[in-house]
Order: sequence, then structure tokens, then C-alpha cells
Amino acid sequence: MEEEPKETKVVNADLKSEYALVFNIYEKYGASAQTFKTLATTLTGSGLFFSIDKQSILITLITIGMSIVFWYLEALWKAWQFVYGKRLIKIEEAISNREEIDPYQARRDWENEWHYHRCSTIWKEFWQHYVMLPYVLVVLFGSGYLIFLYASQVNAQPPQPNIISHISIQVGSSD
Repeated sequence: MEEEPKETKVVNADLKSEYALVFNIYEKYGASAQTFKTLATTLTGSGLFFSIDKQSILITLITIGMSIVFWYLEALWKAWQFVYGKRLIKIEEAISNREEIDPYQARRDWENEWHYHRCSTIWKEFWQHYVMLPYVLVVLFGSGYLIFLYASQVNAQPPQPNIISHISIQVGSSD
């Protein structure tokens, strides 16, 4: 059995060390995204309940707006995590195929990937089910509720009086 060159062992040890560091960052992004989603769900859910309680178009619009902003921010967060995931895959392939790549290049790879694929990565993450829920539900329910509120306010307005029914003609007495 041939022994690997010493340099390859060192690179693999460095890659394994980098993998552990990058994986830790990747997992922290995931945990932070869950915390973020919990906070956003609580705020937007409370906003919807409050808007129903107050029957307020303004509160509903604000809640829908908050949901869209939180949705975008979570997609951005997951896109950042995804870019670190690409470095993890690159390291895994190098280790398993015994390829030599430069260790400790996570930041460089992240910046290159982010620079060239930022918009498409965010857009892809935006529509992933694990990102878009519950935000899409808040937007859809809130939009439906806005239509209901608008329709009920339009129908609740008193009818305009007919001008002819208010004209009274007095015949007969002239003092």
C-alpha cells in the first residue's frame, strides 16, 4: 500500500479543518434563519389578528408589507447560507476525490459566487417552500381580507338620496 505524499495529507487536514469551520457557519445561518422566521411569524400573525380586530385597511397593508420585507430578508439570509454550502460541497468533493485545492478560501469563494449569482440565488431562495412559508400565506390572507374590507365598506355606504324625492311643490297658499 502506497503512502500518500506528505503535502496531500497536510492539505487534506487543512481542508477538513476548513470544512468544520464553514459547516459551523452554515449551521449558524440555518439556526438564525429559524429564529428570524419565528419572530417574523409572531409579528405578522399579530398584525393580521390586530387588523381583523380593528377592521383596519391600514394595519392590514402594513402587515402585508412587513411580511414581504421579512420574506425578502429570509431569502437573502438563506442565499448567504447557500453560498457557504457551495464551498462545503467543493471541499467534500476535493477530500473524497483526493484532489488538491487551496484550503481556507471560503471567503474568496463566497465573494466570487455572491458577486456573479447574487440575484438569481436570492430569487431561487425566495420561492423555496421553506422560505416562503408563512409569508406567502400572510400576503394571500391579508390581500383577501383587504378585498373583503373594501367590499364591505363600499356596500355599507348609504345610498345617495334621489334629488327628485326631496323637492316639494307647494300649491295653493301664497301669503
